Amino acid sequence: VRPRRGSVLGGLTVSGAAAAVLLVGLAVVADERLAADDGVVVRRGGGLSTAPAVGAARDVRVETGEVGRASAREGGWTHVRFEGERAGWVPSSDLVSIARAPLRAD
Repeated sequence: VRPRRGSVLGGLTVSGAAAAVLLVGLAVVADERLAADDGVVVRRGGGLSTAPAVGAARDVRVETGEVGRASAREGGWTHVRFEGERAGWVPSSDLVSIARAPLRAD
């Protein structure tokens, strides 16, 4: 029994369509994350504080350039959640907001 000629091309077409749907889905998720007002980047690495205070324990380290989500603010501190279930308080001056600026209609 010989395989039909169109079956290989049909399989490639389905694979290509699935890949396109996946890419569109990833683009939507990335756009939603960039549109969030709570995105921050660590400007100066250090330890995550367990409380918004200078003398609080700092047991988990974050590095310069890491991206997280601000979940609360208190005084000069911001509570940030990072990948890997890491979370803690960071001096707000050590963070840079990455909230997307609204588009202007020209």
